[in-house]
Amino acid sequence: MKNYSSWFESVTQEPDQPVRSPHPWQSELASSDECVNRLIRIPTGLGKTHGVLLAWAYHRLERNDDRWPRRLVWCLPMRTLVEQTCDEARKVLKNAGFGKDVSVNMRMGGVD
Repeated sequence: MKNYSSWFESVTQEPDQPVRSPHPWQSELASSDECVNRLIRIPTGLGKTHGVLLAWAYHRLERNDDRWPRRLVWCLPMRTLVEQTCDEARKVLKNAGFGKDVSVNMRMGGVD
């Protein structure tokens, strides 16, 4: 099994783009074997989606650690953020090899 940094780099790699290493705060978030509540105050564009999603996926899916929750839920204030987060989650989970095993479900107000 790969360590978190190597795994992060492999699942976020995009063609013709430089390798994306995790930010120190992302590595710290994933370094704990225990899933605990945290307040994450990170400026826009510094990888909150990847930080949270990949810490969860690494422990729950890659390591198959039952101490981490079965579901990951985001509550977002804008439709564009909902759609963007769902698209990114689907792409990264597919890159990690979990695209067929894990479903990403989107719920938005005003949508049946």
